[in-house]
Amino acid sequence: MHPHNPRTMQIVEQFDDVRTAARAMAEGHSLMNDQEKRRAKQVKNREVNALIKLCEDNDIRIVTIEDR
Repeated sequence: MHPHNPRTMQIVEQFDDVRTAARAMAEGHSLMNDQEKRRAKQVKNREVNALIKLCEDNDIRIVTIEDR
């Protein structure tokens, strides 16, 4: 699931921060269908965490479209 995917945003919006949302998606959040859960298992957690950390280290805030 990609960041611009509306389904991803539905899940991310359920959490207070991106790191928690990423963990929930990796674990197969209940809002995800079986196909989405299979795809999420293919994403390497270390790559997701590295991207989040890179943003945090460079004071880059990850926002959703609703964050204004």
